[in-house]
Amino acid sequence: MTKRVLAAEDIPTPRCMSFYASERTANTPREIRTAFSLPLVVKAPEQGSSIGVYIVTQDEELSPALDAAFSYGDEVLVEEFIVGAGADCRRLGHSRSGGGHAHHRDRSLPQDGMIMRVNIHREV
Repeated sequence: MTKRVLAAEDIPTPRCMSFYASERTANTPREIRTAFSLPLVVKAPEQGSSIGVYIVTQDEELSPALDAAFSYGDEVLVEEFIVGAGADCRRLGHSRSGGGHAHHRDRSLPQDGMIMRVNIHREV
């Protein structure tokens, strides 16, 4: 969804392909390597932040990265690796205990519970 929104606004995104567990074969890693050079990124799209994201730098890392990403769901995205900075933003809210009562709130948060956290990822 994010890629479609960015593309609609002419914001460039990494080239990607979707793969589905039901269509995965022994040739899937070869198909990926034909379409993408190393390094490449394998992602579990149902996850957020960097959960389920694997940067593959060697051929022998590709199948384990696919296995790990498919453990999160039936779809995996493979993207070209882009050198540079990346950022993500998260929403922090209340912790809850049983019964739905607020258990803890960090008083440093604004009243609406929103803060912006930016993680910068750099090439290693």
